[in-house]
Amino acid sequence: MSSSNKISRREFLKYITTAAVAFAAGAGVVYVGAPPKEIIKEVTVRPPPKKAPETIKMGIVTFLSGPGASWFGEEGSKAAQLIIEKINAEGGIGGAKIKPIVIDEAGGAEAQVREFRRLVEEEKVNVVIGYISSADCLAVAPVAEELNMLTILYDCGTHRIFEEKRYKFVFRTKGHLTQDAVGAAHTALVLKPDLKRVCTINQDYAWGRDNAAIFLRAIKKLRPDVEIVCEEYSKLYETEYTPFITKLLAAAPEVIYFSHWGGDAIAFLKQAAAFGLHKKAILIGNCINNAIPALGKEFPEGIVAGGRGPHWWKYPDPSKWLLNKWFTSEYLKRYGWYPVYPAYHMAQAILGYKYAMEQAIKTVGEWPDIDTVIKVFERLAWPTPSGMLVMREDHNAAESMVYMITKSIPSFPYVDFERIIVIDRELVTPPPGMTSEQWIDSW
Repeated sequence: MSSSNKISRREFLKYITTAAVAFAAGAGVVYVGAPPKEIIKEVTVRPPPKKAPETIKMGIVTFLSGPGASWFGEEGSKAAQLIIEKINAEGGIGGAKIKPIVIDEAGGAEAQVREFRRLVEEEKVNVVIGYISSADCLAVAPVAEELNMLTILYDCGTHRIFEEKRYKFVFRTKGHLTQDAVGAAHTALVLKPDLKRVCTINQDYAWGRDNAAIFLRAIKKLRPDVEIVCEEYSKLYETEYTPFITKLLAAAPEVIYFSHWGGDAIAFLKQAAAFGLHKKAILIGNCINNAIPALGKEFPEGIVAGGRGPHWWKYPDPSKWLLNKWFTSEYLKRYGWYPVYPAYHMAQAILGYKYAMEQAIKTVGEWPDIDTVIKVFERLAWPTPSGMLVMREDHNAAESMVYMITKSIPSFPYVDFERIIVIDRELVTPPPGMTSEQWIDSW
């Protein structure tokens, strides 16, 4: 190099080569030439962009056997297949195709923890999406944190999971049971403004008891003079509801709230209809739109049916929200029936992962690490068949609650709806940092 400190092109190339060697040896910053101290330039050497893997291994966990499978877990599995095929046909996520590894959720919480570890440690999945059972969600979430595994809870409803603890690696792409129960309280007063007498019947475990507690807390706050005339609990997977229906009839409530799901909901509705219970009180069920295809014309008229959020093939209006039009038409074409709420929940989860990944790739200009994906996911809003979904800072998405009143249509093989009641997400979801009970008490 000359004494004037000018660098020839040949010398410059030599120093660039030296810099590359230095980087390969672990240097992050290199100096070019040997100029006077006051004009030394620092050049940050960046690693080459991380390329997308050929595949994204995605664990999908849902009930495929047992009472939680029919019209519930199986619908989630069907939606996963449909959505993943669509994403892969369009080039995948950042060029990587999704390879699903589908696991049966049956077996209980301990079994699911073992399966989760196997998915992470042996199958080497990139993400786990799943879980209907609240007990399974509560058991798996701490293990996801331990293993640093991005985990998306697609259906479980307990409000406790993010109200009692904060997680880094765990998200839920839907609302929780407070949305259902508070939405039901608002709906009851829309339908019966002068409401005086209320009953509840729910399954006798955490899901059912929490639903009853939140609903009754909300209805008493909204209407302090309402009388709670009965509070019944049936065992999980009950088949004989006659003793409970007899008590409900004797109590003469104006509104009955229940949170039975799957086969329990189907059995309760059939037996309640046989006694004419729905003609003597307003029956509000928060997760029964998947009982409609199961019961067909046997599904009674006048039931206030919820789908754990704003989920139905006519809502949002498919002529205006084209993603719902595509989802419902493709689901019908492939499976012979319109999607029910577990299918919508699975679609929301997979699409949430897709959009979080794509935004993270756009942000860093290469294949992102998990911390980048998490930061994006925490402030993500993304399109789903049920409309735009918003993730909150507590890692729990917020969505509105929809209840619909069933009506028989002679030309249609199943009941349809004559009225749709939409309760905004701000009215049914506590803000981050407050428990559901604290929030209701603050009204």
